[in-house]
Amino acid sequence: MVKQYEYYCGLRLDATLLPRKIQWGGGKRELADVLYCWGSYFVNQKFRDVVEGLEPGKHQFEPVEMLWKDGSHAGDYFWFFPLQRLDSMDREHTTHEFRERRGRFTWQRKTRGQWVFNLRQVGDNHIWIDSHARLRTLPISSTLKQALTETSVTGIAFEEFKAV
Repeated sequence: MVKQYEYYCGLRLDATLLPRKIQWGGGKRELADVLYCWGSYFVNQKFRDVVEGLEPGKHQFEPVEMLWKDGSHAGDYFWFFPLQRLDSMDREHTTHEFRERRGRFTWQRKTRGQWVFNLRQVGDNHIWIDSHARLRTLPISSTLKQALTETSVTGIAFEEFKAV
């Protein structure tokens, strides 16, 4: 099982051991442009084109073929690894607790806490991993959200957060 943790996400990995074929479950159907399974993102060329259009060469895309249970071709995808690591949370406005855990500082999620991004710290980045927070989704810029929406990329949902 692959698990994402803030202290290793956002780093280039040696892709030689990644599977190049994955059996996808369920009945045969048209797959979404973005698939999320076992802590990993699988994206097709449409998604890649949008991201590369805004951040060329900045992230890692590794080819993988999706197969149906009978071995037939389901789709050509990429393992997607965002490689931009940012300390993107605003220390004054985020209401989750920022404290030391296992020798490093991380944001500790509170039930009623609120994430607030610092736009100066985000800069001109469009998709990233926060180096101190375990977020349930990948943070993206409003520019990337608009581009994904305009190109009708499927398999994604958006959640809006405050930013200062």
